[in-house]
Amino acid sequence: MRPPADVPVTSFDVEQTGVTAAMLAGGPEACEVMAARDARFGALPYRLVAHSAHTEATLIGGQREHCPVMAAIALVCTVRLARLVELGSHSLERVAGRLGLPIPANRHRALPDAALTAQEFVRLLIEGVRAGRWRTVLEVQAAAGLCVKPAADRSGASAQSGLF
Repeated sequence: MRPPADVPVTSFDVEQTGVTAAMLAGGPEACEVMAARDARFGALPYRLVAHSAHTEATLIGGQREHCPVMAAIALVCTVRLARLVELGSHSLERVAGRLGLPIPANRHRALPDAALTAQEFVRLLIEGVRAGRWRTVLEVQAAAGLCVKPAADRSGASAQSGLF
Protein backbone atom coordinates (compact mmCIF):
# COMPACT_ATOMS: atom_id res chain seq x y z
CA MET A 1 0.00 0.00 0.00
CA ARG A 2 1.05 3.57 -0.52
CA PRO A 3 1.85 5.00 2.92
CA PRO A 4 -0.07 8.05 4.12
CA ALA A 5 1.61 11.41 3.52
CA ASP A 6 2.51 11.72 7.21
CA VAL A 7 4.37 8.37 7.15
CA PRO A 8 7.35 8.83 4.84
CA VAL A 9 9.54 5.96 3.68
CA THR A 10 12.85 6.63 5.42
CA SER A 11 16.36 5.61 4.47
CA PHE A 12 16.25 3.17 7.40
CA ASP A 13 13.11 1.57 5.91
CA VAL A 14 14.79 1.23 2.53
CA GLU A 15 17.96 -0.23 4.06
CA GLN A 16 16.02 -2.71 6.18
CA THR A 17 13.46 -3.86 3.62
CA GLY A 18 14.70 -2.83 0.20
CA VAL A 19 11.32 -1.18 -0.41
CA THR A 20 11.47 2.37 -1.74
CA ALA A 21 8.85 5.12 -1.92
CA ALA A 22 8.88 4.73 -5.71
CA MET A 23 7.95 1.05 -5.35
CA LEU A 24 4.93 1.96 -3.22
CA ALA A 25 3.81 4.98 -5.26
CA GLY A 26 1.54 2.94 -7.52
CA GLY A 27 -0.08 0.97 -4.70
CA PRO A 28 -3.54 1.58 -3.29
CA GLU A 29 -3.89 4.40 -0.78
CA ALA A 30 -3.66 3.54 2.90
CA CYS A 31 -7.23 4.69 3.49
CA GLU A 32 -8.51 2.20 0.89
CA VAL A 33 -6.51 -0.69 2.33
CA MET A 34 -7.49 0.11 5.92
CA ALA A 35 -11.18 0.45 5.01
CA ALA A 36 -11.10 -2.90 3.17
CA ARG A 37 -9.46 -4.60 6.17
CA ASP A 38 -11.91 -2.97 8.54
CA ALA A 39 -14.85 -4.34 6.55
CA ARG A 40 -13.62 -7.89 7.17
CA PHE A 41 -14.18 -7.69 10.92
CA GLY A 42 -17.50 -8.87 12.31
CA ALA A 43 -18.74 -8.41 15.84
CA LEU A 44 -16.15 -7.66 18.50
CA PRO A 45 -14.25 -8.84 20.53
CA TYR A 46 -11.03 -9.36 18.65
CA ARG A 47 -7.40 -8.86 19.55
CA LEU A 48 -4.74 -7.75 17.10
CA VAL A 49 -1.24 -9.07 17.75
CA ALA A 50 1.90 -7.31 16.55
CA HIS A 51 5.59 -7.17 17.30
CA SER A 52 6.33 -3.62 18.49
CA ALA A 53 2.61 -2.94 18.35
CA HIS A 54 3.06 0.78 18.94
CA THR A 55 3.87 1.10 15.22
CA GLU A 56 0.56 -0.47 14.23
CA ALA A 57 -1.26 1.56 16.90
CA THR A 58 0.07 4.74 15.33
CA LEU A 59 -0.90 3.67 11.79
CA ILE A 60 -4.39 2.54 12.83
CA GLY A 61 -4.88 5.69 14.91
CA GLY A 62 -3.95 7.84 11.94
CA GLN A 63 -6.44 5.97 9.75
CA ARG A 64 -9.24 5.54 12.35
CA GLU A 65 -11.67 7.47 10.13
CA HIS A 66 -11.32 4.67 7.56
CA CYS A 67 -11.10 1.76 10.02
CA PRO A 68 -13.26 2.52 13.06
CA VAL A 69 -13.78 -1.14 13.95
CA MET A 70 -10.06 -1.88 13.84
CA ALA A 71 -9.40 1.25 15.92
CA ALA A 72 -11.60 -0.23 18.67
CA ILE A 73 -9.72 -3.55 18.78
CA ALA A 74 -7.19 -4.12 21.54
CA LEU A 75 -3.60 -4.63 20.42
CA VAL A 76 -1.31 -7.14 22.11
CA CYS A 77 2.42 -6.55 21.75
CA THR A 78 4.76 -9.55 21.46
CA VAL A 79 7.70 -7.34 22.53
CA ARG A 80 5.93 -6.76 25.85
CA LEU A 81 5.21 -10.49 26.15
CA ALA A 82 8.86 -11.32 25.41
CA ARG A 83 9.98 -8.93 28.14
CA LEU A 84 7.61 -10.57 30.61
CA VAL A 85 8.93 -14.05 29.89
CA GLU A 86 12.47 -12.63 30.13
CA LEU A 87 13.85 -13.44 26.70
CA GLY A 88 16.59 -10.82 26.61
CA SER A 89 16.79 -8.77 23.40
CA HIS A 90 13.37 -8.22 21.91
CA SER A 91 13.87 -7.91 18.16
CA LEU A 92 11.62 -10.23 16.14
CA GLU A 93 14.60 -12.29 14.98
CA ARG A 94 16.14 -12.62 18.43
CA VAL A 95 12.90 -13.60 20.12
CA ALA A 96 12.26 -16.14 17.35
CA GLY A 97 15.78 -17.52 17.79
CA ARG A 98 15.37 -17.88 21.55
CA LEU A 99 12.09 -19.70 20.97
CA GLY A 100 13.67 -21.99 18.37
CA LEU A 101 11.62 -20.63 15.47
CA PRO A 102 13.19 -20.47 12.00
CA ILE A 103 13.69 -17.03 10.46
CA PRO A 104 12.11 -16.81 6.99
CA ALA A 105 14.46 -16.00 4.12
CA ASN A 106 12.24 -13.11 3.04
CA ARG A 107 12.21 -11.43 6.46
CA HIS A 108 10.99 -7.81 6.56
CA ARG A 109 8.09 -8.52 4.24
CA ALA A 110 4.55 -8.28 5.58
CA LEU A 111 3.33 -11.87 5.25
CA PRO A 112 6.48 -13.67 6.48
CA ASP A 113 6.81 -11.25 9.40
CA ALA A 114 3.14 -11.65 10.31
CA ALA A 115 3.47 -15.45 10.21
CA LEU A 116 6.60 -15.31 12.38
CA THR A 117 4.87 -12.96 14.83
CA ALA A 118 1.90 -15.36 15.06
CA GLN A 119 4.25 -18.26 15.81
CA GLU A 120 6.03 -16.19 18.45
CA PHE A 121 2.73 -15.17 20.00
CA VAL A 122 1.64 -18.79 20.46
CA ARG A 123 4.98 -19.75 21.96
CA LEU A 124 5.04 -16.70 24.26
CA LEU A 125 1.52 -17.51 25.45
CA ILE A 126 2.65 -21.02 26.33
CA GLU A 127 5.78 -19.74 28.10
CA GLY A 128 3.71 -17.27 30.10
CA VAL A 129 1.20 -19.93 31.13
CA ARG A 130 4.03 -22.24 32.21
CA ALA A 131 5.55 -19.42 34.27
CA GLY A 132 2.17 -18.61 35.84
CA ARG A 133 2.11 -15.09 34.37
CA TRP A 134 -1.32 -15.41 32.74
CA ARG A 135 -4.21 -17.83 32.31
CA THR A 136 -6.75 -15.84 30.33
CA VAL A 137 -6.86 -13.55 27.31
CA LEU A 138 -7.76 -10.66 29.59
CA GLU A 139 -4.64 -11.30 31.67
CA VAL A 140 -2.52 -11.33 28.50
CA GLN A 141 -4.16 -8.10 27.38
CA ALA A 142 -3.54 -6.50 30.78
CA ALA A 143 0.11 -7.58 30.66
CA ALA A 144 0.92 -6.73 27.05
CA GLY A 145 -1.92 -4.71 25.59
CA LEU A 146 -1.87 -1.16 24.39
CA CYS A 147 -4.31 1.31 22.97
CA VAL A 148 -4.53 2.62 19.45
CA LYS A 149 -2.96 6.05 19.52
CA PRO A 150 -5.60 8.65 18.79
CA ALA A 151 -5.23 10.61 15.59
CA ALA A 152 -4.49 14.29 16.03
CA ASP A 153 -7.11 16.57 14.58
CA ARG A 154 -6.18 19.70 12.63
CA SER A 155 -6.03 21.81 15.80
CA GLY A 156 -3.38 19.46 17.20
CA ALA A 157 -5.71 18.02 19.85
CA SER A 158 -6.06 14.26 20.05
CA ALA A 159 -9.26 12.34 19.48
CA GLN A 160 -10.28 9.89 22.19
CA SER A 161 -9.33 6.25 21.73
CA GLY A 162 -12.07 3.65 21.78
CA LEU A 163 -9.88 1.20 23.71
CA PHE A 164 -9.55 0.41 27.38
